[in-house]
Amino acid sequence: MDFYEAVNKRRTIRDFENYVIDDDTLERIISAGMRAPTNDHMRDWAFIVIEDQSVTTELLQLIPKEFSEEDMENLIRDWNLSDKCQQNCYRDAVPKQNRMLADASLVIIPLLKQKTDI
Repeated sequence: MDFYEAVNKRRTIRDFENYVIDDDTLERIISAGMRAPTNDHMRDWAFIVIEDQSVTTELLQLIPKEFSEEDMENLIRDWNLSDKCQQNCYRDAVPKQNRMLADASLVIIPLLKQKTDI
């Protein structure tokens, strides 16, 4: 697949099916994550994989579930989202994030260890 085909076929998924991810697929996902670009070529990645739904549920208790219109306007302003299409995407995605994580069969948290501040 060439670059433009990969870009054109890229999709954002916001609704997930809850099925078990096999270890080979998980390894491929993490391997791809290891190849992701990093600040100043520092590739000291670590990944936390949460497969226990009760742990995910507990962690989600730390994230606010309600997102007011004022919160959304502040987010749009703070992130300099001037494009209306992009703003609409965030208006759709942000309220779904808690449910997306709660419904996922596993959650991968990428961490980048670095020696200096970005």
